Amino acid sequence: MNERAREVLVKAALDGVPQWFRGVPTTAGDRAKCAVIALSDAIPVNADIYTAYDLSRTPQRCSVCDWSATDEALLLIHLNDTHRFDFLTIARKVGGVSGDAA
Repeated sequence: MNERAREVLVKAALDGVPQWFRGVPTTAGDRAKCAVIALSDAIPVNADIYTAYDLSRTPQRCSVCDWSATDEALLLIHLNDTHRFDFLTIARKVGGVSGDAA
């Protein structure tokens, strides 16, 4: 995950975008977004999220629970929904040299 992706997630947090987590009811309606949707909404509709944010298409491991994701986008979904990492935590912990969540 590149710096542009981190900036998008930080901006979403600073702008007060409500974060959606799978299985958790929200009163924010259509305004609530998961991390991947926040990233997707910040690029043109026909753009590829993997290319725009340098997301890895190789298997990734979650360092929190050692779960294996098929790629970095799926790891982001896992961190958002399973561990309920907020936008800032995802921006801070994903995309290091190893590509693992730290």
